Parts: sequence; structure tokens; C-alpha cells
Amino acid sequence: MTTRFQLSAGGVVHRRDPAGRIEVALIATQGGQRWGLPKGLVEEGESLEETALREAREETGLETIGQASYRTEREVLRQVSERGEGQP
Repeated sequence: MTTRFQLSAGGVVHRRDPAGRIEVALIATQGGQRWGLPKGLVEEGESLEETALREAREETGLETIGQASYRTEREVLRQVSERGEGQP
């Protein structure tokens, strides 16, 4: 068996509705059987942030995506671990 390294990036596109609730943009995958967040493979010469924004635009159809903040999965997992979240 061979192992192939693939680097992907994605994001969470969200907004607040008039009542202040958060709405999250999801994409249908596997022929509409599953919902997921937009993500995709990094193209040559593209940064992770550029990939995440491109994929969010392509997969949601939203041309205007406002403020973008960038964190890696490793950073998020470290913050969760430091707060003690997810522990039994």
C-alpha cells in the first residue's frame, strides 16, 4: 500500500441573521447524501488562505466573502486542548 500526501484547506462561512443567530453555509456532498464545509486541494503556488477563500467561493457560489481570519487545524486543536475541551 502506498501513502499519498495531499494538502487541502477550507473554511467556515457564516453570518448573523436579523435575530443575531449564526447561519453557516454548508455544501452537499456525495450526491446530496451528506453536508459538509467547503474545502479542496491546494493548487501549485497557492497559500492555504488563498485556497480556503477560493474553495469557499467556488463551492458555495458566494462571490463576496467579508472578513477572513486564518487558523490551521493544529492551532485550533491546540487551543481546544489548552482549555481542556473534549476531555472525558
